[in-house]
This record gives sequence, structure tokens and C-alpha cells, in this order.
Amino acid sequence: MTAADAPLRERNAPNGFAPVYGIELLAEKPIRFDREAVRAEMARSLGRVATTPGAGDPNLFFCEDFPVVLKDATVCAQIACLAGSGASKPEANPQLDPLLQSRTISDPAVRVARSTHSLLLCDMMSRSLDHAQRRRILAAGLRAVLAHAEVDLVHMTPTQHYLDAAVTRERLDQDDQRGNPIWGFLNVRFFNLSNLPGEMVFDTLGLNALGLTDFQIHCHGLEPRQVAQLLYDLGTYAFEKGDVIVSGHTVQGIDGGKWKVQNETSMLEPKRVVLDLDPGPAYAAGKRHAGTKPPKKKWGWW
Repeated sequence: MTAADAPLRERNAPNGFAPVYGIELLAEKPIRFDREAVRAEMARSLGRVATTPGAGDPNLFFCEDFPVVLKDATVCAQIACLAGSGASKPEANPQLDPLLQSRTISDPAVRVARSTHSLLLCDMMSRSLDHAQRRRILAAGLRAVLAHAEVDLVHMTPTQHYLDAAVTRERLDQDDQRGNPIWGFLNVRFFNLSNLPGEMVFDTLGLNALGLTDFQIHCHGLEPRQVAQLLYDLGTYAFEKGDVIVSGHTVQGIDGGKWKVQNETSMLEPKRVVLDLDPGPAYAAGKRHAGTKPPKKKWGWW
């Protein structure tokens, strides 16, 4: 954790932050795995990993090389695997419906409907860890379960999209993803504004959930794929470097110009403070509201 990250996480604690990061695994058949095999697989990436004695639910994996200092004790980060009861219900709010933003798979609604069995994988006792450590632990747990269980879909709940399980395992097994996992932890959403023809809103989802700051842009006249790629690149950069892009900075725009960024309240749900990109008068839509600040509270398509 960098010195810059710590106060930002404190400031953003309720600002979209996920104190427990949940990943829903879905399958047409019951999801079962050998606990020792999963533990050994996790240990190859994380060092010392222990499990709870005996059988039964929940399955807990203790990442002993990732200590967490509490007020009156020191514990370690954990991965929990909890039995579920099928896919979560569709979201009534279209801005929060993962089916609408799952563009890496075909027929997500059909595949989700067929998935009558689920398993919830989540981190525990990890909220104070650096975002990179949390992603590394979560990715190791996810990769291990996918290697030893029959899973069809992965629902990354904080980033609100479904991923193919086989593709996810393959991607997370790549060397760069083992060191700095981004696959699944970052999503770029895209919405056309039906009441304002030609206007589009894009945002990243996943950075605020881990204590950083998401990006958004409200624009018109730009090529959607290029805008989505720009936001994905900015999100990747933030996961690599931390919150080094802050309100008042500029970034390289897709038109070759410098686009200013500033703190704004997100246009899309979940409501949180994001870094809004201003593409200039030729492409900007809506009004910017300079000076928006994250709430000062303590812990508690494309």
C-alpha cells in the first residue's frame, strides 16, 4: 500500500468500497471440489495457506503470509467458499444489471438461466489490505477453485459482469495476471441516453470497490470502442500504479488532445465519486461540476 492509497481508501470507505469482495460461481451441476487440492493450488501462488479442519461448509482458506493487524489482534486474510442457491436474481435497475454489460460472452441470459447451482467465493478479514494484495488473493482463490471444480460462469459482483469460467481460468493463469490480476476486476460499461439522442455515458467499475477511483465520460461524436479502450487503459494504469491520476490532471485523449479530469458524482449507479473526463467542446455532453469531493467518512455497457 502506498502512502497515497491509504488516505484515499479511508476517504472512500463507503464510496463504492467493497469490504468483502464477492465472486459468484455458477454451474449447471453441483459445484464440488477437493479442499486439499484447492489449498495446494492457492499455496503455489500465495505461500502458506491453511484450511479449517474437517469437512463441511464454509470452506475457509487462511492466507498466512498476508497478515492483517486489527486493534487487538493480528489475523490473516482468508478466502471463503460458501454454498449458494443458484444465480442471483436479475437486477430491476438496468444500470446494475450484469446481463447488459457482459459483452465477453454470448447469450449470457440463456447461460445464467441454465445455471441452477452456485458457490460464493469471497475474501474475509482483507478490507485493510492494499488493492493489489486483495486482487492477488482473490485471483489465486478463484483460479484454484476453477482448476478443481466444474464451473460454467463467473459473476464478478462488484464489477457487474459475467465471464466464461474456462476463459477466466486461462486468463488468470497468465504470468502478468498472476502478478497483477486485472481480468474480471475491471469492467467498462456503456449506455446510450435514450432521452438525449447521440449522447453516451461510459464508466469503469471495479476501482472504487478496491479503494481506488473509477473513471467516467459523458460524450457524443466519439467512436464507442475507442472510448471504452481508453477507459480500460486508464483503469489498468490505476491498478498498476495506484491513484496517481487525480482531479485537475490531464490524460491523453483519443483525439490527440489533453483531456482534463476532475472529481464528479457518478452519473450511473452505484453512486460514487469518480474521475470525469472532459473531452473538450467538440465531444463533451452535459455539464461538469468542478469541486465535487469524495465523502469524508470513516470506515464503518461497454
